[in-house]
Amino acid sequence: MSDLRAGWDSHNAFALAQPNAYRLLFGSGSVAKAESANEAMRLLRSVLERLAAQGRLHVAPEIAARVVMAANTGVALALILRPALYPDPAISSMMRDIVLGGLVADTAPAPDAGESGRIAAITPHEPSRAAPCSLHRPRGRAAR
Repeated sequence: MSDLRAGWDSHNAFALAQPNAYRLLFGSGSVAKAESANEAMRLLRSVLERLAAQGRLHVAPEIAARVVMAANTGVALALILRPALYPDPAISSMMRDIVLGGLVADTAPAPDAGESGRIAAITPHEPSRAAPCSLHRPRGRAAR
């Protein structure tokens, strides 16, 4: 799971550090032809396949890869293309935790848990809560 989080965070860090290059790679029609985009998906699928082998993935690795990449690129593009609407980069970690929390079980099923234990281990739970940021405060309330 740490590889998955680190990949998300480095993807977002690249977008924020190199917004023009990121727009060319992920915000244009050239992404379908870019070998770097194919490599990013291959690496992501590899991490997700390891989680699936542990019995922790709620969906097929290919579907999970598409969901993760769509969410990660979406939030990265939002941050670089609409900074006035998305001024807090912490939205990326919040989105990451929501997406990954819906796709990946916290723990693998116990080896002797049988089918019911495996099902319980991969049944989606409420996504983990991200660290508080300005997006979590009710309107009209100041940060502590």
